[in-house]
Amino acid sequence: MARFLPALRPAGPAPTVGNGGETASRSLVRLAFWRLRRTWGLLSLTALGLLAAVMIICTVPLYSALTLSLGLQEAFHSQPQSADILVQSSAEQLSVSGLSHASALLDQEFQRLLGSYLSTANLSIVTPPVPLLDTQTQIVSGSEVQLVAEPAASLATHASLLTGRFPQATLPAPTADILEIALSSQEASQLKARPGSTFTVQFAYVEIPTQRIVYNVTLRVVGIFSPHTDPSFWQGATFTASPRGVSDGQQLGLQSTFLTTTESLLALFDRFGQQTHGLVLEEPFTLSWLYRIDPQKASISDLHLLFANIDQVESEVVNNPGLNTPPLIEHLQVNLPSDALQEFYDQMNTATIPLFSLVTLVMALVLFFIAIMTDLLIDRQSEAVAILRSRGASRLQVAGMFFLQALLLAMLALVGGPLLAIALVLSLAHVSLPDSGQLTQQLLISQPVQTLFSLGGYALAATLVGLLTMAFTIGRATRSDVLALRREAARTSQAPLWQRLHLDVVAALLMLPGYGMAFYLTHSNVLDAHTRLILLAPLTLLGAVLLIIAGLLLLLRLLPLMLTAAAHLAAGRRGLAPLLALAQMARAPRQSLRMTLLLALATACLLFTQVLLASQVQRSDDSSAFQVGADFSGAFLQPHAPNELATLTAAYRRLPGVLSASLGHATTLSGGGTQNLSIALRAVDAETFTRTARWTRADSAVPLPTLMQALVAARKRAIVAHVIPAIVDVNAARSLQIQPDQTFTLNSSDGQISLAFQDVATVDAIPTIVSSSLPSGSSSDDIPAGGVLIDYRTYVSVLQSQLQQAFVAQAAPLNYAWLRTVDDGSQLAALRQQLSKGALALSPLLDRRSLRAGLLRAPLYLDLIGVLTIGATSALLLALFGSLTASWLSVRRRLTAFAVLRALGSSPGQLAATLAWEQLLIYVFALTLGIGLGALFSWLSVPTLVFTATSGNAPAAASSGAFYVAQSMPPVQLAIPAWLPTIPALLLGLFILALGMMMRTVSRPAVSYVLRVSED
Repeated sequence: MARFLPALRPAGPAPTVGNGGETASRSLVRLAFWRLRRTWGLLSLTALGLLAAVMIICTVPLYSALTLSLGLQEAFHSQPQSADILVQSSAEQLSVSGLSHASALLDQEFQRLLGSYLSTANLSIVTPPVPLLDTQTQIVSGSEVQLVAEPAASLATHASLLTGRFPQATLPAPTADILEIALSSQEASQLKARPGSTFTVQFAYVEIPTQRIVYNVTLRVVGIFSPHTDPSFWQGATFTASPRGVSDGQQLGLQSTFLTTTESLLALFDRFGQQTHGLVLEEPFTLSWLYRIDPQKASISDLHLLFANIDQVESEVVNNPGLNTPPLIEHLQVNLPSDALQEFYDQMNTATIPLFSLVTLVMALVLFFIAIMTDLLIDRQSEAVAILRSRGASRLQVAGMFFLQALLLAMLALVGGPLLAIALVLSLAHVSLPDSGQLTQQLLISQPVQTLFSLGGYALAATLVGLLTMAFTIGRATRSDVLALRREAARTSQAPLWQRLHLDVVAALLMLPGYGMAFYLTHSNVLDAHTRLILLAPLTLLGAVLLIIAGLLLLLRLLPLMLTAAAHLAAGRRGLAPLLALAQMARAPRQSLRMTLLLALATACLLFTQVLLASQVQRSDDSSAFQVGADFSGAFLQPHAPNELATLTAAYRRLPGVLSASLGHATTLSGGGTQNLSIALRAVDAETFTRTARWTRADSAVPLPTLMQALVAARKRAIVAHVIPAIVDVNAARSLQIQPDQTFTLNSSDGQISLAFQDVATVDAIPTIVSSSLPSGSSSDDIPAGGVLIDYRTYVSVLQSQLQQAFVAQAAPLNYAWLRTVDDGSQLAALRQQLSKGALALSPLLDRRSLRAGLLRAPLYLDLIGVLTIGATSALLLALFGSLTASWLSVRRRLTAFAVLRALGSSPGQLAATLAWEQLLIYVFALTLGIGLGALFSWLSVPTLVFTATSGNAPAAASSGAFYVAQSMPPVQLAIPAWLPTIPALLLGLFILALGMMMRTVSRPAVSYVLRVSED
């Protein structure tokens, strides 16, 4: 080491390279690398922690982008209209040049704002129904024809040709009034037409009231086709021939839809317009420009910008004077994509709140590991630091040596972190996202350099935070000289910084307003469901974290006092090992505190993570059962009379795979002081509902059989008193302001029915009813203010005592069914087919098993689970490695003390007992503290962090407001994994491993060598 010291002497002139000396900076670098060779093990662990921090912070946005992009693709494919922007207008004249100019203006606006997201535009023209002439007499028949004109180039993509060919883009004859058309197979059969057949239709131009010119257009059939399912492209046309109806007792004829090309239709009516000299069409045509968002071009990161540009293009198109040119273009309007895309965007924003909150906690744990490893690294080199300080090195020079090492680790993490993140995301996608191969190729593999650059900001931020953490630890640890270092190693005399700043008190004071605000938002009605959901999770999480920090710091403040008291108690008992262990821990508790914190936080992290994962899976079970109410449920296609209850129940019961069936009535009534509250009503057959329905503990603490028995037992009394016993959910009780056993009134929407109900039981939730006593946040969301469950037979009997029989059949028909089924896959597949069509069909058909599978595969759910697993696993492994390293270094620093004990006659067994007592106290306290912290944190925060996805046509997916309400309905239940008792076994194995390492370190060197080397 001496060859590094001349450059560190402060006395004398600064050496120069020309004199053969070394500059201070060069000497500092050489010293840093020399120490690097001696402490590579600790530096490797520190580098591992910093690398993990960068990897986690890069994995989160990358994996989230992948899963959310997958969810975006599903949102596009589940509802194709979610990718459509439709510009429509009316046209009383058609002009090729005029429409070409209008199309150019539209293309210019769309390309300027949405060009990078759009596929090719499509102009279609739909005529009003026009009269069809009789082929024999050439007079107007009772039938009508509507023409749908699409670009010729797009017909083969959206239809399958069966016979003949598609219409061409040009007219068959430039001067003849002939159009080529294609018919669907159903229309060809109904009209007895084939390629070569002709029809004649009439179009009229008018100048009201003086002039009317009629053109007879011949429609020549050139092909028979089958349209693909694409309602937006075909403008809702079904291409079927159907009866028009009856007028004055006579059949009017057929209504048909024929297909032609936009180009030929424009050419024909452009000629008509030139011939009529300013007359307009008697019935205007509908012009439609269809712009489609290409799902492959829409990135999840651009979704916010996409919505903003869509709103802007709507405003600019509607207000463009060049697109308001009557009679060619008038009444222009822009139809935006369906709400599916906006609902997915809202769900994504809701899910990312707990996601990034959890990532912040994991990052804090990783940074704590980095700080401890840096502290251990400096402790490991305390002797070298003391010698350097005693030989004239300044604290800045010593700190610079460590900072250079930290800077080297930061550079390695900055380069390696994003690469590991990409590899980790690819592995996760292969395991948890089997359907994301194409998306993974597009986002990660095809452009690796661009992906790395996109992660540069995250990697740099994580590296800087880790570097600042290490710099702070280095600056704090290098302030002492050799005397102070040795004094602190023997007996701690200086209180930690957090004790001097009273951070435990500060955390407790900050926790109070956080929890107060969260409690106020939870139990008040001042916020709508959306705003409440957004604010509740971060506030609750912040309050829980501050509470944990305050309690943890308070325990750490009391731990030295507890160790000292325990040492005094041990001094009065036989046995030297407990006394030595407690005395050492009480005199210098810093090392014990660090190990205890690492193990406690690792245990708490493991417990919290597993409770959250188990609760998320349990939430999928509870949510699917709640939204369906049974194994299958749904509404009838046609309502049935109440007297068909037994017959229909038996019919459903006879279906293969059905174990039990229960029928009833689902409707909505009005209640409250002004009768303006919407209350969902479910009238069920109480005698069969118990065997059929699926109620979980999240729905009601009282078992369902007990509830149904109460409804059946009160049936006779209810019929006499005209008061229907009802089971009320908490939202209805809160909205209607009713107490148990209180009577309340509900009315039908038309006011013809007014019924009295008695609250015989209050439950947390009633399956199939997504209700909320809070405002939904959107005027378009029809969320009931509560739900009521009654017995259907009682309901019908009370109505029959007040109303006529025919009116009862209209007011309380059988319109809903619940089914309990077997778990056999083949029988379930056949049952789904039977329940989708026929006399016993249910629409929409809600399937509990399919819904649960969809919830578990939801991209937003997979995003939360994947990121949580990555972060928690990394933090846990780092904490376990850190505890082993701290144990090993603790023994190495006390080799002299153990050598003295061995020289005084202590046996290896006594040394092992001392180390065992010391480690046992640390592990027991860490286990107790970790379980307590994990359980408390889970109890406080898991109910607000569990995410409820949506799938299919379930009630929670009905609207954005229903989605927000479904996050807390039914109430979230905590689930404890069955394997959590293995945590003590894990710590026991770690304890044995650490004890073995410590014993090997103590017994390996000779006593004489240790004492001789350790003398100054």
